[in-house]
Amino acid sequence: MKKIIYSVIMLAMATFTMTSCEDVPAPYGFPEENGGEVNTPTAEPAGTGTEADPYNVAAALNIIKAMADGDVTENICVKGKISAIDDVSLDYGNATYYISDDGTTKNQLQVFRGMFLGGVKFTKTDQIKVGDEVVVKGKCKNFKGNTPEFDAGSSIISLNGNTPTAPDKPKTKFDPTGKGTQADPYNVAAVLQTFYNLEAGKTSDNEIYVKGKIVGAPQIDTGQYGNATYSIAQDGSEGDDKLLIFRGYDLGKQKFTDAAKIKEGDEVVVCGKVTNYNGSIQIAQGNYLVSINGGGGSSFKKTVDGNTLTIEDTSLSAMGDAPNLTLNLDGLGWADKQAENLSVSNSEFAISFEKGEGTTPPTYYASTKGVRMYAKNVLNLDCKGKKIKKIVFFCESAGGKNYVGNPQLTVENKDGKLVVCNDFSTTKGGMQLRIQKIVITYGK
Repeated sequence: MKKIIYSVIMLAMATFTMTSCEDVPAPYGFPEENGGEVNTPTAEPAGTGTEADPYNVAAALNIIKAMADGDVTENICVKGKISAIDDVSLDYGNATYYISDDGTTKNQLQVFRGMFLGGVKFTKTDQIKVGDEVVVKGKCKNFKGNTPEFDAGSSIISLNGNTPTAPDKPKTKFDPTGKGTQADPYNVAAVLQTFYNLEAGKTSDNEIYVKGKIVGAPQIDTGQYGNATYSIAQDGSEGDDKLLIFRGYDLGKQKFTDAAKIKEGDEVVVCGKVTNYNGSIQIAQGNYLVSINGGGGSSFKKTVDGNTLTIEDTSLSAMGDAPNLTLNLDGLGWADKQAENLSVSNSEFAISFEKGEGTTPPTYYASTKGVRMYAKNVLNLDCKGKKIKKIVFFCESAGGKNYVGNPQLTVENKDGKLVVCNDFSTTKGGMQLRIQKIVITYGK
């Protein structure tokens, strides 16, 4: 009897248990080995990365995760929701935050030190918040091969559907003139009206030439930096449209050594890139003077023909029909891979190579019988009282390349001595100037 009663009780319990289970709905997903957290499905990759059709985060992550450490994309646009905010820095005006497709902290893309809407600086810590929908534009990389992120300098181009208000074209006192070339430089009005819609924090791709008169006293540093900051205007008046020339160099891209080199009222032509700094159009740091009151920085003409670079002073005429001096660099007594004291001086000439502002010093290679000048390296040449009409550099050719230096290469006459700089936009890279032989013609 006891066995029968026990069996009945067990049957009743089983029935109750089964009924209870039927009342519990099945879960949406199944826990994985992550502490029991349920992984919800991710978004399907979508978009083309343009402003009109931005990538979603899933598509961006697919692209970035396949990149090697050190690779960087071109500018792309990614749409997502802010899932977390690390920092909004009012000191630097940028923010570090994360975006995802669903606003959760799964499958995030980091935005590292990005700018606010329209590329301007952040001025308040609450200008973005978790849950905001943004479209971010910038360059992306896979930091250290394991952190997909927007590189520093990206900008928000849409915030909860709001886009930056396009600025109105400025009204200028004078009509815009010029083409922005050295032969036909812009006036100030043309620069202001041509680049008025340049995004805040952005810089033009190409250099332009602009002409105007200096307004007020220039700030000239003749010490460590050797640059000058000043404003120019059409007629040099304070009430005129003004353009700031920020930390520019002297004629020939040289540092300022004379605090009185330029002054208020001087008419100048400046070459440089245009930038939008906090909403103000100006000429970016690194610009340089092309002329002061009509006087040019150089009368030298540069010509490249195959593996030869010819520098000719157009203000001089030649002394005779034949070259006067030939220097074979493999005959000047330098050791293989010598990078210091590359200089020779005698009664006829003095030649020296210097590192200048470059990263790598010039170096002599015995195997190629010449000196390699890297970015911003300098060659000094003195013909001991004789004027130099023309120099022909015979350069190394290798691997289908003629190593004739950078297009930015500058030439300057300093007290009768010729200074050649293999100038470049940075302190390394570009095209080397590999000189094997120098042929000089004197002038008068």
